[in-house]
Amino acid sequence: MPIQNLNESVRLYELLGKYVPEVPDDTVLDYVNSIFENIKKDENYDVYFYALEIMTGKGYDELSQSDPVSVLELFIQALTEWHILELVAFFRNIGYKNDQST
Repeated sequence: MPIQNLNESVRLYELLGKYVPEVPDDTVLDYVNSIFENIKKDENYDVYFYALEIMTGKGYDELSQSDPVSVLELFIQALTEWHILELVAFFRNIGYKNDQST
């Protein structure tokens, strides 16, 4: 598992925090799907790619030219590896306000 950089973790929370449900779904897959659906509902696909760039180190060009299903699978895997549930809970518990617009 990769070691996460604090600055990258903060940036990831700033990008995804508002898309993460307050109450976790029953399964991790449902939870990740909720995040993705919230991004789609907001029509802010840049967040999807920016988050992937942070979590994977891959650039936009490489991601956008890849098979969409493979990129979605990578997104799911990366959110799991970055422990998005715990990351978001940590920032919410310490009262970090995500007032930045994405």
